[in-house]
Amino acid sequence: MNRQIILPVFIALMLVTGLGFYMMSRPKPVSTRTPVAAAPAPVVAPRPAPAPAPVPIEEPRATRRAALPVPAAAPPPAEAPARPPDLVTLHIDSDVPGAQVFVDRQFVGAAPVTTTDVKPGAHQLNVSAPGYDPYAQSIEIEPGPRDLMVRFKEVKLDAHVDVIHKHGIGSCR
Repeated sequence: MNRQIILPVFIALMLVTGLGFYMMSRPKPVSTRTPVAAAPAPVVAPRPAPAPAPVPIEEPRATRRAALPVPAAAPPPAEAPARPPDLVTLHIDSDVPGAQVFVDRQFVGAAPVTTTDVKPGAHQLNVSAPGYDPYAQSIEIEPGPRDLMVRFKEVKLDAHVDVIHKHGIGSCR
């Protein structure tokens, strides 16, 4: 075929393809109708009905008596002094500084820690530190100060292993 015809046809085909791609990838405008809300009806508060005037009731003259002075009411008895609330001060320490302390699964702080957010009664105390067995105990707390000392049991692994070398003489420790 003739090169003079193929080149313009190829260019025209590329332009049409590019124009088609441009038109397809362009975002289409979205038109939405928003309904106009009607103005709300004015709210009219109902007027309160006038209160009826009290009708005085008169006693017959024969039954009227002179008003006797009423003795003053006795002052109310003094209330018993208010009982102080059950205050608890719980201080928890451990032989591992920085151990994590939990009371009833709520984090209290790192040992040593003092808290007053505990109420009297039975509670679960959990203390943990890396490299040590966790400590758990049920405790009964009474109003007032209470000190607890937690001693951890260190976890030790038996790392003694006999090794026989290729040379077959003795073992290394």
